[in-house]
Amino acid sequence: MAAVSQFSDCRDCTPAEIYTRLEIFLDNNASITELLFVDTAGHEVAHLLRYGTHDTALLQSDDTHTFAQHEFYTATQAGSNYISGVALSSFELPYVLMSVPVRNENLEISGSVVAVVDLGPLWGTISQTGIKKWLRIPC
Repeated sequence: MAAVSQFSDCRDCTPAEIYTRLEIFLDNNASITELLFVDTAGHEVAHLLRYGTHDTALLQSDDTHTFAQHEFYTATQAGSNYISGVALSSFELPYVLMSVPVRNENLEISGSVVAVVDLGPLWGTISQTGIKKWLRIPC
């Protein structure tokens, strides 16, 4: 995910600087509906949504107010990229989560960037094939 390159020169970025960099990335990627930067402790540093409010966000922290229990967090903290399976939002719109580790100049992991990627255009293509009726997929 190219969002990581947004942080390659960001040694001690403030939350406001991180937010601005995510905002630029979100503005240039129409298929991304939500972006999140999580620090190494699993805390939200910046969270942007293209639509709705944080109450309707797909990415929600747990009861301890961290993302430490999420699969994307454990994968990226181990140095791996993460791509979820296809999930449906409360509006029955398909999406996947993608997450990549962000590394500092010493190549140490300094956080994670998480994106909610809208699969709506792909879902539209699937619905035109007629296979949705055969598989009984709600589109």
